[in-house]
Amino acid sequence: MTMDGVTVVPPVGGRVPYAGLEKARAGTVFVPAREDGTGPAVTSALAPPPENTVVVGGADPAEVDGAERPWEACPGASLSFAGTWVEELGEPYGGDETVEELAYRLYQRGARFVAGPGRRSVTDVETGFASVDRIPLAPSRRARPTRTWRVPFADVVVDTAGASAERVMETVDALLMGRTGDLRITLVGDWRRLGEGRHTTIDDPDLDPRLVREHYRCEGRVRFLEEIPERDPDVPFRLFPPVGVRPREDALERLFLICSERGHGLVVGDGGWRWERTVVFARARRAGVAESGIDALVRTYTVRDGELSEDVDLPRAEERRRLMEEASRRAAGARAAAELWERRLWALTGGRWSRLLLGRRPL
Repeated sequence: MTMDGVTVVPPVGGRVPYAGLEKARAGTVFVPAREDGTGPAVTSALAPPPENTVVVGGADPAEVDGAERPWEACPGASLSFAGTWVEELGEPYGGDETVEELAYRLYQRGARFVAGPGRRSVTDVETGFASVDRIPLAPSRRARPTRTWRVPFADVVVDTAGASAERVMETVDALLMGRTGDLRITLVGDWRRLGEGRHTTIDDPDLDPRLVREHYRCEGRVRFLEEIPERDPDVPFRLFPPVGVRPREDALERLFLICSERGHGLVVGDGGWRWERTVVFARARRAGVAESGIDALVRTYTVRDGELSEDVDLPRAEERRRLMEEASRRAAGARAAAELWERRLWALTGGRWSRLLLGRRPL
């Protein structure tokens, strides 16, 4: 239903249908608290909400104004926001979502929440429970940090170019086995040039990427891409760890606490550590800040050496190849010596006992 530039999208079965939102790409979107299209703050919602703002009708201002998780105050309340958000939101998985899930996605894309007049609808608070699969910051999910979900807690991007397999595995394995297993790890490299057929080993120029690919081929939390992927707005954090370090098992917990308790949007550290909070970068871009200038404006925390990683001593790729070549030369020498002794034994016995002793004719 649309009137005076306002599209009313009542929830159905406690969920907001995307088909209704899709009709409201301009003007104002109003999601009433009740399925009959009524609810708190219906008349006040007809006024266009402030830019980049979501008005939560019937909510306590303390629950939304500057709150850490304002989407939790939205069930049972009405929502009013600009229709221009709809295209940016896109269609959710399954085609619809609860009011809480919708509010979370608006928050992650930089929306600010303010309380509006009205009262909450107690009836609809009890219906349409949000799926924690889609809200990584839900407290019930943080109590189960080793589980994996549809929307991960953090995206991890590892640039494997020029790195030995040992260094990549040291970093990625430590992250996968850490206390926070709710991750999606992207290994960036030139994977297309690796064939699937037989190949040499010691003199293979692509030995390291082949070893990495085989090591993580069946790991569901690891994917292989040619370039750094676009930021997923639904994922709260993104991490760029330095390759070759061994992250501490609680490294991601420490990074999360720095952002949540101290209010930082970016954490950097020696060696290339970089931890980004998605919502902070989204708000900066929405304010018109260029991507290259966001770092200078975001509140940044610098971690000291050793806060996030443990010391490791890994051989470089060149050193490993040198050791493998040396071992190959020793093996070739041992084979040549064995063949020489076989021939001597054959000559000394006239072949009478050599086949019995060796099990075959000499080479």
